[in-house]
Amino acid sequence: MRVAFFLAILLAASCQDIVRQENQHPVYGTVRLPDAGQPAADWDTTDQLLVHFTAEPDNLHPTNGTSSQRSEINLYTQGYLVQTDLRTGQLMPVLVERLPDTALNGTSFTYQLRGDVRWDDGSPLQVEDVVFTAKANKCSLTLNPGVKVYWQNVVSVEAVTGSPRAFRVILKKTNIQNVAFLSGFPIMERKFHDPDNVLKEVSFSQLDDPTFVSSALTEWAAEFNNDRYGRDPNFLNGLGPYKVSRWEAGQSITLERKAHHWSGKPEGPQRMLFRVVRDENAQALEFRSQKLDVSTNCSMGAFLSLQADPELRKNYRFAVSPTYNYTYLCFNMRPDSGDRPALFNDAATRRALALMTPVDRIIRLIYSDYAGACHRMSGNVSALKPEFDTTLTPLPFDPSRGREMLRQAGWLDTNGDGVLERTVNGNTVPFEAELAYLSVSPDWRDMAKVIRDEWARAGIKLNLVPMELKRFQETARSHRFDLLLGSWSATSLPEDYGQLWGTASWLNHGSNFSGFGSTATDVLIDSIRQSVSLSDYYRYSRSLQQTIREEQPMVFLYSSLRRVIVHKRYENAIIFPERPGIRLDSLRLFTSTRKN
Repeated sequence: MRVAFFLAILLAASCQDIVRQENQHPVYGTVRLPDAGQPAADWDTTDQLLVHFTAEPDNLHPTNGTSSQRSEINLYTQGYLVQTDLRTGQLMPVLVERLPDTALNGTSFTYQLRGDVRWDDGSPLQVEDVVFTAKANKCSLTLNPGVKVYWQNVVSVEAVTGSPRAFRVILKKTNIQNVAFLSGFPIMERKFHDPDNVLKEVSFSQLDDPTFVSSALTEWAAEFNNDRYGRDPNFLNGLGPYKVSRWEAGQSITLERKAHHWSGKPEGPQRMLFRVVRDENAQALEFRSQKLDVSTNCSMGAFLSLQADPELRKNYRFAVSPTYNYTYLCFNMRPDSGDRPALFNDAATRRALALMTPVDRIIRLIYSDYAGACHRMSGNVSALKPEFDTTLTPLPFDPSRGREMLRQAGWLDTNGDGVLERTVNGNTVPFEAELAYLSVSPDWRDMAKVIRDEWARAGIKLNLVPMELKRFQETARSHRFDLLLGSWSATSLPEDYGQLWGTASWLNHGSNFSGFGSTATDVLIDSIRQSVSLSDYYRYSRSLQQTIREEQPMVFLYSSLRRVIVHKRYENAIIFPERPGIRLDSLRLFTSTRKN
């Protein structure tokens, strides 16, 4: 969808650069940061882009990973049938010649593969690769539970007789994402991942049958899921212009630009080195020694500290822009599943705690002088999106009302130890919970401490549990938590709410961490999916937003601001609201000859 009211905010540099926007009336607030006028003598002229990560990807497997770092690297190593155009926020064809004529309704879509696409061994992209990709993702033995909901709607992907590069995607139900969902799945080479062509003998209907058993399929899945296909550069394969050449666990991942890519000679950096630097002091040292070129991962505190240094401003551009992402505090609404205490299984308790969460204070803590540009979330949809329900407003900070609601919900300090308790099924349950948060940035720790200290005033004891990304994701999907402090990365495209809010996604250990949902909300989510017009999509979406607001499965905190740092030795730096915020392969090494 086209959102013209997106605002990009640029931090003032010492020279007070004027930002050049790409259009007189920019879409999404797309902003090109100013190129350097002249190079500095100490700038490295090696065309190796040094990219800052605070955590390494969970893996680079074509189907099984879930981390944002994986998704970002896959943009450069993998190929997709369609993708979101970061400049417009609309879908565009990539490996296919054009989008199908109908993008908002229908259950059958015909595509034509481009004729110039080649794998690294020179063989052409074929329809069998697309069919294999669909079957591999749909297979119940593939370890991708978070996205199974998308493939459950696929009846088949089949070749079109008489047209060697044409294929048809047939779906069970009309879904507003029936074309867009393909943008999330890289196309895999069948002969690389299935040399014995095992999946050719397995039909889509068999993949839909939960009783179907095949020893050959089981053996294939065991090999396909092997971790080496997500970590060993020798077993990583894709259609993107870059290839993983080295992975030093916990330290860095190196991408090399392919010398002979099907798209012609790519113009991006010759090499990209993604470096994991977690500690903020270490980050500062790396920037001051110009050992990092690009970051969208610094905490706001670190960002502001770096931006305040005039020496750094000579070499780096600094920018802040809003995103579609949001930060949340998630309740475990179904604690029995993860063998957790029954603390948050009633809406009254959850609403009381939402009223006792000082969101504005958290925003000021994290964003400091830029807190005014950070907007509170009223629910599960960004206010930048047209389907946002404008009747919803952020909950007030009202600890007195929250404490009264807790009392009415049965939470009392009956033994005088300063901690609330209530009786559940004849057992006294103290209000003591674990709050899990990501350890990749001190921002998460600081937010967790604010929540802990505020809730302690009401007699709630929180034990803070920092976690690395992989453990955090495993804990969330297995439901072995009380509270999660995390963030969700969203886009401008219409959402399939089943991934986060459908009961099947909870039962299958997908991305519905809270356990939200009922038969009624599943029906509503299906209505959203099957909308044949944007007006219906908006209406049903807003109804779901109202229900989520009433049930309070999360405390929706704020829409995060993306912090972007780019070294001036690279030009053509364009930032977008869409994730990941900047296309690294659009950057060009600054050369004086280009400026003459």
